[in-house]
Amino acid sequence: MKKLLLAFSLLLGTTTAFADHLSERLLFTARLDGENNTTVTNPDANGIASLFLNKNRDSLFVTIATGNLGGAITGAHIHEGMPGVDGGVVFNLTPFVNQNMIKTVITGGDLDSLMEGLFTEAYYINIHTENPIATGTARGQIKLERDFGFYTNLDTAQEIPSPMGSAALGSGNFIIDQNDDSIRVAIITTGLTGDIQGAHLHFAAAGENGPVLVNLSSLIKGGTRIYGKVAVPDSLKGGKLKNYIKDGLIYANIHTTMNAAGEIRGQALVSSDLYLDSRLDQAQLETPQTVQTDVQAAGHGYIASDFASFRYYFVYEEENLSSQTPIFSFVRGGQIVKSLQAQDGVIAGSWTSEDVTQPLTEDLIRGLLYGEVSLRISTTLNPTGELQGTLIRALREGYAYELNTEQEVPSPMVTKTPMGAGMVSIDSRRSNAHVMLAFDSLSGPATGGHLHLGVPGETGPVLFALPVIDNAAYTFWTADAGFTAANELQFRRDSVYVNIHTMANMSGEIRGNADRDYRNNQSTTSISSFSKDLDVAISPNPFADFINIEINGSQQAEKAVIQDLSGKVVLTTELSTNGVKSQIITTDIKPGVYILSLYKNGSVLAASKIVK
Repeated sequence: MKKLLLAFSLLLGTTTAFADHLSERLLFTARLDGENNTTVTNPDANGIASLFLNKNRDSLFVTIATGNLGGAITGAHIHEGMPGVDGGVVFNLTPFVNQNMIKTVITGGDLDSLMEGLFTEAYYINIHTENPIATGTARGQIKLERDFGFYTNLDTAQEIPSPMGSAALGSGNFIIDQNDDSIRVAIITTGLTGDIQGAHLHFAAAGENGPVLVNLSSLIKGGTRIYGKVAVPDSLKGGKLKNYIKDGLIYANIHTTMNAAGEIRGQALVSSDLYLDSRLDQAQLETPQTVQTDVQAAGHGYIASDFASFRYYFVYEEENLSSQTPIFSFVRGGQIVKSLQAQDGVIAGSWTSEDVTQPLTEDLIRGLLYGEVSLRISTTLNPTGELQGTLIRALREGYAYELNTEQEVPSPMVTKTPMGAGMVSIDSRRSNAHVMLAFDSLSGPATGGHLHLGVPGETGPVLFALPVIDNAAYTFWTADAGFTAANELQFRRDSVYVNIHTMANMSGEIRGNADRDYRNNQSTTSISSFSKDLDVAISPNPFADFINIEINGSQQAEKAVIQDLSGKVVLTTELSTNGVKSQIITTDIKPGVYILSLYKNGSVLAASKIVK
C-alpha cells in the first residue's frame, strides 16, 4: 500500500537563502477554447485552468474558471489524450463544480497516477454543458508554464559532407520565449580550424541538409562564441519553430573559412524534463581571478520529472585556460556540492539521488530551482575559480487569483454572483508576464480589464490594459509594452490586482490580487491531516465495498464518520481497538463524493474527500 506522508519535511525550513523571485512551486495551465474540441459546438466558449503543484509535490491545487459557455456545466474531467484526439477520463472534476468555477486539491494516489503525464502534456481538461455533443464544449491541453528550452551537441560527425582537418565540438543552448518573440542563444565551441564565419538554424532531419530558417551570425563574438538574442521570424511563430524542433527537423550549423559548408553541426533536441542552462564567464565568479584570462563555457542540464536526477552537458574553451589539470564542480553558496569530471573539453554526466558520495538531495533540487547552483572551473593559477556560471531554469514563476465582488473597493452593485479566476507567469529573467483569465455572470458586458498596482483592500493606478473579449483575456505583458523587473517585484509583493469593469460598476465589478502562494482552500481528493504527527494511508480511493485505513504516529483515531457533501452522515463506525489498522465496510453507500473524518475524544484528527 502506497502511503501519503502527511508530516512535512523539516528540511523545508532550513534551506539557504535563494533568489527571491523563484520558488519550487510548479504552475501547469490549460487554456480552454471551444475551437479545441474535436466536434466544435460553441466556438466562443473559453476558460482557464491553473494547476499549482506545491513544493512538496504532494498536492495539486486545481482552479478552473469558464466564460461564455452558453449553459451550465454538467460535467468536467481531466482526460488522457493529445490535441485533436479524444481520450478516456483519468480524473473526474464534476463533483467540484460551482457555477462557472471548479476548485479542488488532488493528492495521494490520485496525484501519483497523474504526475508523469503532467510533464509530457498527455492530459487535457474538457468542460461539458447541456449541449448533447459528448466531445465537450471547451477543452484545453494541460501544459507546464515554461519557456521552450532546447539544445544541440555539436561535432564534426554530424556534418554533411565531413569537414576537413577538424575534431572540433561545441555546446548550443537555446530558450524560445513562451510567446514566440525571441530566442536566447549560448553556443561555445572548442578546437575549430578558425574563427566562426557564420551560424544558423537549418531545416532538415539528421543526415540531411536543409535551408536556413534562423540566422545566428549577428551573435558571433570572439571567433569561438555565439550568444545573445535573435527574433523568431514571423513565419515560424505560433509554435511552428517549436513543433519543428519537437519533430527533429532543426539543426545548428557552424561555418568557418576552411569548412564553409559547416565544420560542426548538431541536431536540436528537447525533453519534457525541466531544462536549465548556463554560460560561464569571469563576471559570475564569487572571487576575482588571480591570473586574468578570457575563457568561457556553456551548457545545459535537465532535472528529471521524478526529481531524482540531473543530467548535464557543458563544453569549455580548453585551449584558453590559464593552466592544465582544471577542477570542475557544481557549487552552492561558495561550497562544492558535486565534483565533476571532464574529457576533451566536455563536462557531461548524470547526478542522481543514488550517488554514494555527494548525492542529489531534495535540498539541492531546491537549489537548482532557486538559481543557487553554479558550475565552476578552477585551475592551478586560479584555484578559487577561473570561470563560473549560474544554472538558470526555463520554468516560469507562477501566480494565481480568483475574481469576485468581495475583493472590490468600493463594493459593487450586483444582482448575480459574478466569478472568475486567472493566472500570471513570469520568466526567470523577469522580462515578461503571461496573463490568462476567464469569468462569467457579470451585470453586463465587460467594458475593460486591467492590471492595477495595489495590495488587497486598496486601489491603485493601471499598470497594463488587458484585451478582454468574450469574458476572457489571454495576453503577454512584454518589455516592449513596459514590463520591467520592478513589475515582477510588485507581483512578488502581492501588489498587483486584476480588475474587470462594467457599465454598472465602472470602478470595477470583480477583482483578484495575484498571489504566488495561492491555495484554493478546498478539501483534498485524498487524506489530509490537521495534525503533523499523523502518517495516514487510505485505500482504495475511489472505493467500492470497503475502505482500508492505516495510521502511524503519536495520534490514534477512535471513530470514522462518512458524510455526503451536504453534511448528512451516511456511516459511523468505531475503529479497531488499537486505532491503527481498520477496514470500513461501505457496500450500502451509494456512488458519489463523500467526506471521511477520523475522530478522537470528539475532535477531528483528519479529513479526506473520498469517491465511490
